Amino acid sequence: DEIKTIFEGVGEELKKHGTSFENVLRVTVYLRDLNDRERFLNKYWQKYFPKNPPARTCLEAGLGECRAEMDFYVAVPD
Repeated sequence: DEIKTIFEGVGEELKKHGTSFENVLRVTVYLRDLNDRERFLNKYWQKYFPKNPPARTCLEAGLGECRAEMDFYVAVPD
């Protein structure tokens, strides 16, 4: 599923840059169908942010064939 793939890819990038999901400050989520928030997004959100989740904005957007896009704002250590 696309949302799972996004989280897995972001997790790999975070690790490469010496940080983790714990340092995510804010996420903007663009969904083709806002109902996907409950159907798909929330289970991964709870998995990757079990404590102190970052701020989240969810917007419905015309994404064509894509189900979701996300912008992650992260604190990266020096």
